[in-house]
Amino acid sequence: MRPSRTSAAAAAIAAAILSLAAAGAGSPPGRDEDILYRELLAHIDHWDSEVVGRFSRVIASLPEEVACEALWIAAGVPERLNVLSIYSAALKSPSSLVRRQTFDILVARGGQDEIRLVLGMLAANDELNPHIIGAIAKKSANKSIPILIDILFYPNIPPDSRALTVERLRSITSADIRDDAMGWRNWWDDNERFYR
Repeated sequence: MRPSRTSAAAAAIAAAILSLAAAGAGSPPGRDEDILYRELLAHIDHWDSEVVGRFSRVIASLPEEVACEALWIAAGVPERLNVLSIYSAALKSPSSLVRRQTFDILVARGGQDEIRLVLGMLAANDELNPHIIGAIAKKSANKSIPILIDILFYPNIPPDSRALTVERLRSITSADIRDDAMGWRNWWDDNERFYR
């Protein structure tokens, strides 16, 4: 029996993911990996929850360059699939470059689930907090202000990250409010209409 186009695509994707996972750590991406990337991209419309699951299981163990490229491939997956498991797994990578890129993609995607995942990781990834806060602040004001205010409500945020968050809020809004989460929330409630 000849496999359907969808199952052939799934097989190609699975083979590409497994081959990427088997790529030698520290080896620069080469011609074979370029072919695998093209294979993954060519069949992106055929991704399903099984492919996302396989990708999630290998992403943190991929060599840094391969993982970074794979994260951008996953960013192009149709919205009908929940790829947060891929990003959640990538946040456990030992590579700060992979974690940083993961945060950038999550912030760029900007959905509530993505932002919730980012905010949940703020305290845990201390060295990346300034990068994360900066990436959030670069979003349009009507999207970044409420997220930055939400950060102030997280109890485990290190003091320097709280100070940076307040600094970014003050820079974006020109409001003269200090480190006061409720003060910022009240300000946003009164001024949100000006940022639409």
